[in-house]
Amino acid sequence: MIVLTEQIEIPASYEKLKAWTANFEEEFVKWSPYHIECNLYNGNYNAGSKIRFREIVMGLDYDVTGTITECEQDENHFRIVFRSDKKTAFITFEGKKEPKQDAISLTPRLSA
Repeated sequence: MIVLTEQIEIPASYEKLKAWTANFEEEFVKWSPYHIECNLYNGNYNAGSKIRFREIVMGLDYDVTGTITECEQDENHFRIVFRSDKKTAFITFEGKKEPKQDAISLTPRLSA
């Protein structure tokens, strides 16, 4: 099995990050030219919601459906965890409001 784990931080104000998550279906596709489609089948990203992503990963067309397994949000923090139906991909979107630096941390973990 091959496991790819990567974490990136995107500098942005916490307010922008909250707006990004509030419009996730639309913003995911705008975020990268490699993001082709995003469908929130339940219309939201609450725990238990089904989601489909289509994107280019390492040159391959990656079309995956899965479930949000965690969704925590308050005025200073959000954490959304996605697990693919085949349990080969786990993606965590996390943002924290900190006094000197706001950033979203994105940790995709793909297994094959």
